[in-house]
Amino acid sequence: MDFAYVMGSTPHLSPVLRKARRLGYLEPDDLLRLAGIRGCLHYSSPEMLSEAIQDCGQTHFSNEELVVALVSGSMEGDARHVRVAAQLLGAQGVDTAKVARLAKMERCVPIIRYIAESGQREDAERKAFWKSLLALLPETPPIPEGRMPHPSRFMSQPGWSPPSRPPRRASWLRAHA
Repeated sequence: MDFAYVMGSTPHLSPVLRKARRLGYLEPDDLLRLAGIRGCLHYSSPEMLSEAIQDCGQTHFSNEELVVALVSGSMEGDARHVRVAAQLLGAQGVDTAKVARLAKMERCVPIIRYIAESGQREDAERKAFWKSLLALLPETPPIPEGRMPHPSRFMSQPGWSPPSRPPRRASWLRAHA
């Protein structure tokens, strides 16, 4: 899937993806592997992580850059890239101003907005974070129905539990350090 197509725009030469390639992350799945190394394990398979790449460190390639690279308008990715970006975006310590600036530069504001709107609705623990991010992003037309993962894919959904136990609630998936 070409994310530029999903958003109804055209691909461009991406500074963030060029930086990622310069650091050795040559394929879209390399970005998924890096996110797995940084704690986004929900959508990572052991085989994927066994194809080792090295983490260059957040001082060289920040989590904000990784989030935006995963959904850049120049990226050839799939729904996993969006789900992992949502998981990493929901982690502690993410700078909303940096994400907003990079999202504009990388032409992926509609995807980041979609994730943030889903987070504001569904993530009870970090509503202020999502509100802050949305305030920094420009308004965009909505992405056509069916082109993005359903917001439930950004969450851990509890299964059935017996009535004798307290009910469990769905929770936003986050990267764990």
